Amino acid sequence: MVGVSELYLNGQSIMTRGVLDKDPEKVKAESQVAKPFTITLSNDSVQVLAVRFILQKDIPYIKQIWSTNMIVSYIGSTDALIKLYDNTHHNFAFIICYFVTGVFFVLFILHICFYLYYPKIKYNFYYAIFTLLTCLAFILAPIMLEVTFIEPRMWLTFFYRFLVHIYYVFYLLTIYSFFNYNKRIVFKILLSLTVVSVPLIFYMKDIIVSNILLLLQLLYLLEAFRIVWPAQKAKREGTAMML
Repeated sequence: MVGVSELYLNGQSIMTRGVLDKDPEKVKAESQVAKPFTITLSNDSVQVLAVRFILQKDIPYIKQIWSTNMIVSYIGSTDALIKLYDNTHHNFAFIICYFVTGVFFVLFILHICFYLYYPKIKYNFYYAIFTLLTCLAFILAPIMLEVTFIEPRMWLTFFYRFLVHIYYVFYLLTIYSFFNYNKRIVFKILLSLTVVSVPLIFYMKDIIVSNILLLLQLLYLLEAFRIVWPAQKAKREGTAMML
């Protein structure tokens, strides 16, 4: 869920997520993915489940985060739901994210040192920025799931998508600089499209918008391949690493 909610069973409050207040400015939406809570049924033949729900004002509800806005997503035994919650927040994908973050951080340190030692070689600077942005993107991915309040989580998600959106810029600059390629009209077009398309990040749940942004990333890779492939065919040293 992406708002503030209260759950009632037979008129009794059994769960509250978020901060409710008479002042709309003080309402704080919260989300705790797959966090279980217990429902104790009464002996009545009819059980009435009621929900009170409100959205927080003036925050960017990025559509990519949630495809639904359900209050109760699973019903099962306590042990099974606790295991599901633990798997959601401590799965193997998190370990991969931390490992990749470490690898790219080491690459960032190496290439920024190379650049500081010999500033004339610009591709070390561009590659350092690329690895730093990639590092930040991978470390943000698991952090977002641990943030329960919606407002900071929305902005973290926007920042994450923004990092993914722009690190291709510095990857392509690395390619251009490494091969001393100065005809950059394609890059200027791609950069203009990248800047213009930043607001679309808020609408990535829309399949058309998502495909547009994915196509833009693919165009960066195709442009990089167009520069690298002739050098690879000519067996220029270092081109295999760029591919």
